[in-house]
Amino acid sequence: MTPTSSNTDSLSRLLEARFSCRGFRPDPVPAETIARIVSLAQRSAS
Repeated sequence: MTPTSSNTDSLSRLLEARFSCRGFRPDPVPAETIARIVSLAQRSAS
């Protein structure tokens, strides 16, 4: 499939119009939870 001007223009408009917003909870993550995640991550393969 050969890209056409119409296809690339459509893709450009789609990507420019895309909006992504993540919602975060207001309460902080407990230090114990972070420490556990880091501890487990240290054991994982790189």
